[in-house]
This record gives sequence, structure tokens and C-alpha cells, in this order.
Amino acid sequence: MIVSKPGMKKTSKIVLILLIILGVSGFNHLVKAAENSREYEVNSYKDIMVENMMTMAEIIGTNITSSLVFNDKISAMETLKSLKAEQYILNGVILNNKGEAFVSYHKNSDGQNKPMEEIFDPGILNDLKDQDLAQRFNIHTLELHRKIVLDGDRIGVIVIKSSLDGLYARLKNHIVATGAILAVVFVVAFFMSSLFQKIITEPIMKLSRTMDKVTSEGVYSIRATSQKEDEIGELVSGFNSMLSKIESRDKQLAENRLELEERVDQRTLELKNANRNLEDMVENLARAKNVAEEASRTKSDFLANMSHELRTPLNHIIGFTELVMEHSFGDLNEIQREYLGDVLHSSRHLLSLINDILDLAKVESGKLELHISNIHLPMMLEGSLNMVREASLKNSIQLLLDIENIPTNVMADERKLKQIIFNLLSNAVKFTPKGGTVTLSAGILNGKSSHETMVLNEQTPQVMKISVSDTGIGIEEEDLDRIFNAFEQVENSRSRKYQGTGLGLSLTKRLVELHGGKIWAESRGMNLGTIISFTLPTEEIFASFEG
Repeated sequence: MIVSKPGMKKTSKIVLILLIILGVSGFNHLVKAAENSREYEVNSYKDIMVENMMTMAEIIGTNITSSLVFNDKISAMETLKSLKAEQYILNGVILNNKGEAFVSYHKNSDGQNKPMEEIFDPGILNDLKDQDLAQRFNIHTLELHRKIVLDGDRIGVIVIKSSLDGLYARLKNHIVATGAILAVVFVVAFFMSSLFQKIITEPIMKLSRTMDKVTSEGVYSIRATSQKEDEIGELVSGFNSMLSKIESRDKQLAENRLELEERVDQRTLELKNANRNLEDMVENLARAKNVAEEASRTKSDFLANMSHELRTPLNHIIGFTELVMEHSFGDLNEIQREYLGDVLHSSRHLLSLINDILDLAKVESGKLELHISNIHLPMMLEGSLNMVREASLKNSIQLLLDIENIPTNVMADERKLKQIIFNLLSNAVKFTPKGGTVTLSAGILNGKSSHETMVLNEQTPQVMKISVSDTGIGIEEEDLDRIFNAFEQVENSRSRKYQGTGLGLSLTKRLVELHGGKIWAESRGMNLGTIISFTLPTEEIFASFEG
């Protein structure tokens, strides 16, 4: 906790930190100022050297003009020796108008034996083509070339080479002075940083030790202390406040944990009871499922047996009726022929229903097998239309066939595929009024409708689609899926008008699915016709493709 003493002056760590920042910034500026001062010192010295050498070159050039004109080397040498008075002049030479050395001066005797191009830079003479004066600084020397002019014509060149030892001596002194200043500043900064470290770091380290103790022992009743009311003191106060909240939270968590454990025990007991109830329910459902499956098997067996029992006398009735109608037992009058025709039609219809029941029972029991063979598709589709042509002619219904660009052969169960198409065509003819149209079409699925898109997503990229469309009574949208349910008919009053048991489309759906296809119905509404389509996967059914 923070302890305040009477009269204790509140200091600001922010101010101290700002002082540190200002100190570092000032140190950087001091270094930059020293660098700028050094650069100014060097440039100033160079300017002075150039100015002095220009003055010397001008004086010597003026005094030596007559010597060049009269080829007086002795007089010229005396004039050039005036360079001895300058401490840092190393060499001097007078070149005639041909660029040859007229007289030369060398501070060191070894320069007398060296060629001029090793002492001076001959390339600098190129700079004199467009100006009277040229200069060049090297690492250790300054070289100055000046034209000697008489009546506007150049008669020679004076070259002076000076050492930069004076510059480096002044630079060395400047560096020593700057280093001394920086050393003093560094010492002052070191003592200031030590003071700031004691003021700032020690309280923080003390707080850090308290934090480590709280972390290692997990005891949140410990509190940090501070003797000053500054920013660090506020930090300590905030840390203590956080510890208080954590301590309070831990107490609340402990209470919540006890309450939660009690709730968990209670819920566990309830879950055990629920599991027992669920197990009993699952067991009952399993028994009910077995009973239902057994009942379904019994129903299928009953239907199969009953259908077999019914088919035998029906076949006898159909056969005997056909014999009578063929005049095998004598001629018939019109009334007898009409009655026998009704008997034959009803018997065949009943036999068809019995066959549907048998097939449906086989499908449900998994006993119906497909016998795949190579089928000539166009011929089979034309034959299917012919099977319903007589019924369509009675009601003046037009039959159309649209089979452009389809595979010539497919692999499928021929009898089942004929049964599928015949069921769809029979329904279409039955529910289409007089003067209507029934169309049988086949082609490759293109994904234009939502049903087709769904089939393409689920099956192979190319799928064979066969459709039967009519201009009949249509189907409401909510009934489109119900028409494929077994023993269920849409709009019973209307169905009674057209007759039927509700088995045809259900059996058709099962047969399509046995081939690995899909079947669906589409209608724009009542009295607007119906389209029933089914698919067969191309990878399994295509034997060849022409078109």
C-alpha cells in the first residue's frame, strides 16, 4: 500500500523520463554539432589554402612573365624559390607554352629526380582549356594550376603543390577537443542515468519481486508497498487493487464451484435416469421395428401367395374368353361379344394389378433382380408408344416422339425399362382429355431445371433423361411427391373417375431406383399438364453413341 509522509514532495517520474529523453537527444545534437563544426573547420581551412595558393600563383606568375619571355631561367628560379617561405608547399614548377618544365622547386631533394608526371597531375591541365585556374584536392595534397598570360596569350603555366598536414593537424586538435567534451558529457550522463535508475528502477524491481511471489505462491492477499506518491506509486496502487479483485473473484469462484458440483451431481443422477428411460425406449422401438418388419414380410408373403393364387384362375378366364371370342365354340352375336370384351378387359386389368402387387412385393423384399442386356433404345421407345396407341386413338390423343441425338444402345433390364415407360405413357393417356397430346422424349441431361441440376450434382457429368409429358389435368405442387407413394392417390374423387390403385407410379419409382436413376414430376398446376422424367447414369448404360 502507499504510505504518505507529511510534507513529502510528490515527484513525477514522467518528468524524469523526459529529462532522460532530453539528455539523450541533447547528446545526439551535441555529436551532430561537433560533426558540423568539424566539417566547417575543414571547408574553411581548404578555402583559406586555395586563396593563399591563388595569391602566390598570381604574384609568382606576374613576376616570372619576363623571365619566360627572355628565357631567363636564373631569374625565374629566384622568383620560384620564394615558395620556401610557405611551410606546407611541397613542389612548384613553371611550364612553358609547350608544356615543358622551365624551372622547378622541390622542398625535398628526392623530388628533383622524379618525372614531373609523378609529382603533378598532368590531367589537371585539361581543366585549363576553358579557364585560367584549376585546382584538385587529393588525400594528402592540394594541387593548383594557373595560366601565365601576356597580352591575352598563354605563355606558360605555374603549378604549386601543397601538403594537407596543416589541415590534418587542425582536424586532430578539433577531434581531441570534441572527444574531451563528449567524455565530459558522457560522465555527466552516466551519473544522471545512475541517479534516474535508482529513482525509477528500484521501485519497479520491488514491485516485480512482489509479483513473482504472488505468482509462485498463488496467494493474492499479499500487497506491494511504495513510499512515494508518483506514477510508480499509482502503478503499485493499481496492482494492489487488481490483487483485491482477484482475491474476491477466487472466493466467488470457490463458492460457484461448490454450487456447480452439487448441480453436476444432481444432473448426473437425472442423466442416469434419462439413460435408463432411453434404453427402455430403444429396446421397445427395436421390438416394434422387428414386429413391423415381420408384419411387412408377412404382408409381402401374403400378397405374393395371394397374387399367385389369383393369377392361375385369371389366366384360365382370360384364355377361355379369348378362345370364345375367336369363335372356337361357334359364332357370337353383338351382345355376347360386348359382354365377353368387358370380361376380357377387366380380367387383363386385374391381372396387371396383381402383377404390379407381385413386383412391388419383390422390390420391398429385395428379391427383384435386374437382367441387364443391350437394348436398341429408339426401337424400344417407338414400341412403347405403339403399346398405348389403341387407347390414345379412342380419345383422339396425339402421340409424339422426340428422340433426336440420343444413344443408339443402352444397357438396362429391357422388361423393366419397358414397364417403366409403359406405366408413364398409360398414366399420361389416361389423364389427358380428348384432343390432347402426349409426348415421349429422350436426351442428355443439361441441368436446365432444379431437378436436373440436383441429379447432375449427385451423379456423373452426363446422364440420360427420358420424359413423358401430357396436356392433361395436371397436379398441384404440394402433391408432386405424393404421387410416388404406394397405395396413395391424389384427389381421390378425380381418381375414381379415371380408376387406378396408386401402385403404378410407386412401382415405377422403385424400378428406376434399381437402375441407379432418379424420377420426379413437374406441373404448372391444375389442367396445365404434367411432365414425369427419370434418369439413367450414362457410364453404366451407354454401349455406343451416334450423333
